[in-house]
This record gives sequence, structure tokens and C-alpha cells, in this order.
Amino acid sequence: MILTYLVEHPDAEDTVEAIVGWWLLKEEVKRRTSDVQEALRDLVEQGLVLHRVGPDHRSRYLLNGEKLGDVEALLRQRKAAAEAQTR
Repeated sequence: MILTYLVEHPDAEDTVEAIVGWWLLKEEVKRRTSDVQEALRDLVEQGLVLHRVGPDHRSRYLLNGEKLGDVEALLRQRKAAAEAQTR
């Protein structure tokens, strides 16, 4: 990630603390944003999450209340699978 940042910002120069706090954090946020967008797309396709466009024309996401039982079952299933892996 450091090299990626330096290639994208060839004039960058900073301390270790700033690199951790700004450069790496910025790259992590960028990567996580992409992951979250993909996850939201999948959840909307499954009907578990609803997509709305707000008055500011920005996308908003909310739980599909009609699918609450399905969501709770899915979360229980994932929790059980994670617990089984740690045994």
C-alpha cells in the first residue's frame, strides 16, 4: 500500500506516524469502500436490503423489514459457522 500511495502521489513525503495515520488509512478506506459497495449490491439483489435515493440524490440503504426473519436466520447461520471454525 505504501508503494501504491507513492506512485499515485510521487511528491509525497511524511513521517511514520503520518504514513500510518493518513496514507495507509486512506488506502484502506478506498479498498473497504469498494468491498462495502459490492456487499450492498449483493444484499440489495437478495432483497435483504433496500436501496433508496435521498433528497440529496445520494444512495441510502436500509434493512428490508419484510425480510427481517431471513436476515436473523442468516446471521445465526454465519455465527454458528464462525464458532465451528474456532473449535
